[in-house]
Amino acid sequence: MHPIVKQIQTSLTALLQAGPDNGPACSGSLVVAFSGGVDSTLLLYALCTIPQVDPAKVHGVYVHHGLSVNADNWQDHCARVCEALKCQFSAQSINVAHASRTSIEASAREGRYAALLRYCQQVKGHLLVGQHSDDQLETFLLQAKRGAGPKGLAAMPVRVKRDGVWIIRPMLGLTRSDIVRAAGTLGLDWIEDESNTDSRFDRNFLRNDIIPALTQRWPSLATTVARSAQLCAQHSALLDEVTDERLSSLISKQGTLCLHGLAGYSLKWQAQLVRRWLETYRQPMPGQAQLAQILQSIDAAEDSQPCISLGNVDIRRYQHALHIVPRLPAPPPGGITLACKQEYAASWCEPVFYCNAEVTIVGGMPKVRIRLAGGGVSKMLKDWLKQWRVPAWRRQHIPLVYLNQQPVAVIVNHKVHYLEHCPPDFSVTLVN
Repeated sequence: MHPIVKQIQTSLTALLQAGPDNGPACSGSLVVAFSGGVDSTLLLYALCTIPQVDPAKVHGVYVHHGLSVNADNWQDHCARVCEALKCQFSAQSINVAHASRTSIEASAREGRYAALLRYCQQVKGHLLVGQHSDDQLETFLLQAKRGAGPKGLAAMPVRVKRDGVWIIRPMLGLTRSDIVRAAGTLGLDWIEDESNTDSRFDRNFLRNDIIPALTQRWPSLATTVARSAQLCAQHSALLDEVTDERLSSLISKQGTLCLHGLAGYSLKWQAQLVRRWLETYRQPMPGQAQLAQILQSIDAAEDSQPCISLGNVDIRRYQHALHIVPRLPAPPPGGITLACKQEYAASWCEPVFYCNAEVTIVGGMPKVRIRLAGGGVSKMLKDWLKQWRVPAWRRQHIPLVYLNQQPVAVIVNHKVHYLEHCPPDFSVTLVN
């Protein structure tokens, strides 16, 4: 057996048998992120040739990004390799959307991981990826270029849990040259992605133009950087442990961050706690300017409505707490007609519901005066929403139900409030 293959198998076996707290105790399927390149090809080969592993329980998953004219041919190649190794093959197609302020390579990477994690969730498997020490060096340098702290400079962990799936990297102790030599000696067949030579992409620029010069000057650079990344990971883990202890008393059941408690910490700790809060809820990390705006909102006037945009969400202040608020589309102008018992599920409002008569659903907080069924005072809808403690940013997204051109119900916080003109036999049923 080739010594590099033996090294991969030994690393794999140790990682898969580590135990629940430090990784999987090797239950479930084994899913290889299989691009057909030399790294994933050698990883799949090493896995399928472990005596204790049944290749039929191994899945090689190719993600079709639709970015290369050769993608269909690469998919066919991967299918043939899996057939030869007697393991299962699956192809997952994704559409790579080029988001604002995000590179195409970053968008492709996020889409690829999302597809692989979904597949692992479906088959109850662990994800194995073929990243090596050269990839680790590239990641470290890219994070340093972005001004990352210890968590970013920790680069890629050998194992990490994401969305309930263990991601395992058994080849981080190998260089790409180790892998290419081993694959060549074994006579393995792999593909070469032509985009890897395009130095317009940051990672390729490092790989093709910068790192060769660095490693020629300092041959052990990948090893020493890996050691630095490991030290950063240890430092980051210790900081997270302390931060989580402090954060536990600041986060509500609804996931909001208490500003009274946050104000009791130093500015540096406030920044750390806010970053960890956002990370806990899988939000992107704010830049320095965004973080400064979030921290300024701690001391903002109670009637102010600061809003800090962060990725696809807004960070807002309401009732002494910070809220992570998804952006919702505007309600349809003029309302929408809903047939009797037709379920209404719209992205602009939260509840799914239906009515036992044909109605019109109106959003946008119309200027209408309403009175609750059973009597009481009459107020403008806006004033009722304030009384019900609906945050200002959500008021446009509260559905008002009209029957025969009269407002008869309003749905707030998954509760139906019936109004004075509501017939006794009319009802709104919440589905979720």
